[in-house]
Amino acid sequence: RAIVARNPDYLFLCGTTAQLGPLVPALAAAGYNGLYGLSDGFFSQDTITQYGPQLQNAIVFSDLPPLDRIPSIFQQLSDLRREVTPVSALVAYGYAAAQVIIQASQRTSALTRYALAQGLQLQGGFTTLVGPYSFDSFGDPLVPNLYFFKISGTEFNYTQPAIRNGFIV
Repeated sequence: RAIVARNPDYLFLCGTTAQLGPLVPALAAAGYNGLYGLSDGFFSQDTITQYGPQLQNAIVFSDLPPLDRIPSIFQQLSDLRREVTPVSALVAYGYAAAQVIIQASQRTSALTRYALAQGLQLQGGFTTLVGPYSFDSFGDPLVPNLYFFKISGTEFNYTQPAIRNGFIV
């Protein structure tokens, strides 16, 4: 009630469906009818199943791109799905991490951890299952991206990336 008393037009829930999902019906019961923004912790079928009707048109911000809309990874994704089903964010990013290490070691012929770390910093970009990456001197990705998904009916519909880079069709 305290939140609704402030008359917000938009609420952003940071957390997971299990933690903050119960706020959605409580806010509706208190009279909130504005829009929602949701963190990646809400990007699950549980959100749709439990709160789908109340979260219509909510936008989920995720770091996982819509893999089925990336033509350049079709074969890699097919091979991965043959081995691991379903391809979760953990699986996709684990695979991408291995791709970065493999590409860096191939480019530099690195034989030590130090040489590989230098290769990650100096070798430019790496193309992975989840997008293009390059790293700064601390190992952090340069220009990380977010992807927006709108809750519509009983599904998440991809809308756009935060930064358009031609990776997704």
